[in-house]
Amino acid sequence: MTNCFVPGCKSNSKSSRKKGEKTSFFSPPRNEAKFEKWKRMIPRKDRPLRRCDRVCHLHFIPEHIQHDYVHIIKGETVRIPRSKPCLAEDAYPCIFPGLPKYLTKIPKKRKPPANRSIPAERITKKQPERTKSSVDKTHCPKSDSDVYCGLNLDDLPVVVNDSPTFSFANIINNIDKICLPSPQWGTHVYEDKNSVIFSHVTFMNDNFAIDKMIFLNESMMPKFSNNVSVVTTDFTSTIRSIHSLETVIMSVENRRVCRGIVSAPVTEGWKQVTIKKMHDKCKIFISDQLSGDLCTNCKNEMQRLTRIHQTVAKRKDLRDGAKLRLQQENRRLHKQVLRLTKKFVGKQGINAENEAVDDSYAIEIRIENDLPTA
Repeated sequence: MTNCFVPGCKSNSKSSRKKGEKTSFFSPPRNEAKFEKWKRMIPRKDRPLRRCDRVCHLHFIPEHIQHDYVHIIKGETVRIPRSKPCLAEDAYPCIFPGLPKYLTKIPKKRKPPANRSIPAERITKKQPERTKSSVDKTHCPKSDSDVYCGLNLDDLPVVVNDSPTFSFANIINNIDKICLPSPQWGTHVYEDKNSVIFSHVTFMNDNFAIDKMIFLNESMMPKFSNNVSVVTTDFTSTIRSIHSLETVIMSVENRRVCRGIVSAPVTEGWKQVTIKKMHDKCKIFISDQLSGDLCTNCKNEMQRLTRIHQTVAKRKDLRDGAKLRLQQENRRLHKQVLRLTKKFVGKQGINAENEAVDDSYAIEIRIENDLPTA
């Protein structure tokens, strides 16, 4: 169970869970300066804040917690709810209920700038309008810098988040700003391979395992697991912004992955290997209309293999049963033969003894009567 690092915090306790209160936890920032600021703000003396610690939402102001993805599409603001809230870049813990009030330091809201428009009566001279000819006559010396000279600021190209100029380098430079859905997600950057991997770790079968991985390289085409493209309905297949990448990761977070057809563990040498395979037409992701952890194709294949195994087991049981009955019949016949043999041998012995007695008695009679013996 996850606990809040702030001392005295009772979030995610048994009483709060019974009330149905949901608690959101946030991990410390990866930026070293921001991480040190979190350390200074949290009043805990027994030990310092660590990367693996978590802080709940009760210690942040509402403005620092983002509950929606915000996009501007054709001039309209579109909000997509997040499955899990995310912190803003400048967020830090500043509210500590249950502790002395002087420890709570809520940042002051800055007032919007005052309207400094010049009154009409103070305008003495109308500024001349800029024409195309005046812009053409503007000259600027050659320079290696990227600073624009002699142009109106409104004419400068604005690079927005969904700009076509967004590239893989932007992701590498802003890798720490990518908001992951949960602490189970991790980021791995391979600069020599020009690729980034987002992996999700889960706990299954009394062991930790990676069940979801998203690959991204310079092509900006996300791929899932064994080169299977990520399916998302909100964006195109090519990543165009940090928000679109976060949306793809969020869509994978919210989807169930087919666990595949798992056979019994097989021992190879000193280690145990579990054979796992997928159906040729496995879609990797399970439809929301289905229950369980198997897609339709893998489920049908699993049922087919189960029927085959049951048939083989029944045949084996029949063969084993017939073999057992045959062995029992052989034992019964063997015992019967032994009894008959013993009985027959006993009778033969008695008959032989009686014949010997009769012969000796006849010889004695012949001797007494002086008769010739045979």
